[in-house]
Amino acid sequence: MNNKKVLKPKYKYQRPILTEMLPFEVPPSFSNGGFFHFLTKYNVRIDQRGTELRVIWECDSDDADAAISIIFGISPTRIGAPITETIKRDGVDVYLRRWKFTDTWTRPFQFKINHKENDYRELSVIHPRNQLLVADFYDRNSAQVLYHCGRSNFSIRRPDSVVSSTKYSDRLDLSPKSPPALRGVLGVKSLALGRHLVHCLSLQKFHRGEVAQC
Repeated sequence: MNNKKVLKPKYKYQRPILTEMLPFEVPPSFSNGGFFHFLTKYNVRIDQRGTELRVIWECDSDDADAAISIIFGISPTRIGAPITETIKRDGVDVYLRRWKFTDTWTRPFQFKINHKENDYRELSVIHPRNQLLVADFYDRNSAQVLYHCGRSNFSIRRPDSVVSSTKYSDRLDLSPKSPPALRGVLGVKSLALGRHLVHCLSLQKFHRGEVAQC
């Protein structure tokens, strides 16, 4: 009996933070769950206008300002407080805050794993700011990625579509102890085992016969 349930994915903009960023070999205790919860709680996103980069989040106070300034390398003492704006969304006031930031160099978090008996392999986790930039790239360019990856038959595996649902079978997914943003998007394992999450773009595998005919 299949006890898995299907849900439409939530927080599509921030979803790549959970599914696309971390190497498979990260320790089970390491995940982007806390970062994802922060981004969805305040709906943090990137706004690109030409060469100008802005980070936008939703909050009626300065609760998230300190974390945002650290992630994006912003100095409030130099550029001042974030610009605020109130908009209407479904009849409800939404308080927006935004800062401009520059695309400067960042340093990834690096760690080593066992590769052979007496050898190690160094892996990297990209900086949180750049992770959000990658999520923004997915949001803006998923259609183009699918189009260009689907033009050629000479591929064993390619992105085929944007994921439209999430299957889960772990009660931890809907546990009251889990942050609301994480319920139903954890895939088939717990938050710590983020490697089992469903990716944003589903992959299509070609059969051997199809490849042979190319």
